[in-house]
Amino acid sequence: MMRQSQLIYLIGPSGVGKTTCALAAAAAFNANLCKLDDLCRGRTNDWDFCREAILRAENNDEGNQRLDIIDVGAGTQHDRNRELADFLRIRRNQAMLIWAPPAEVIKRNPLGPQRNFDEYLRTEYTSREVLYSIPSHRLDISGLPAIAAEERFTDYLAENSFARHDEESGFRPLPIRT
Repeated sequence: MMRQSQLIYLIGPSGVGKTTCALAAAAAFNANLCKLDDLCRGRTNDWDFCREAILRAENNDEGNQRLDIIDVGAGTQHDRNRELADFLRIRRNQAMLIWAPPAEVIKRNPLGPQRNFDEYLRTEYTSREVLYSIPSHRLDISGLPAIAAEERFTDYLAENSFARHDEESGFRPLPIRT
């Protein structure tokens, strides 16, 4: 059965704004938002468990949503980097890297501004170079305040066929690009 809604995976460093952008898009497009770190809480180092959570979210195509967003939190990215990269490689056309430079993003990471910069750079950027090279979609939100990042993200989704407006039914489903 063909999926009736578009699907996008969001990856990026901790604090970059994945969830902020996803929440804005979920509201703008009546999209379903799945936060993988929440689904895998306490088990982000168990790839089998996380993969099953992703597959359940991926296969949840119910309701009126025209877009499903899977926010792959930094915790899941860190603990299962290689397996996640393998998983996303065949879904690269449905994956997006949200990006901003580390010196900017560390100021808003969940562990606070006191986090050691070298550790942050190593954990959130250097160790994920392969993972971050996979997505076909990249959105640079460098220097943008949250509201402008949200707008850039929702505009990107609309302009790149993740959500298209249809006069009769609002946002309509489009075939997944492969």
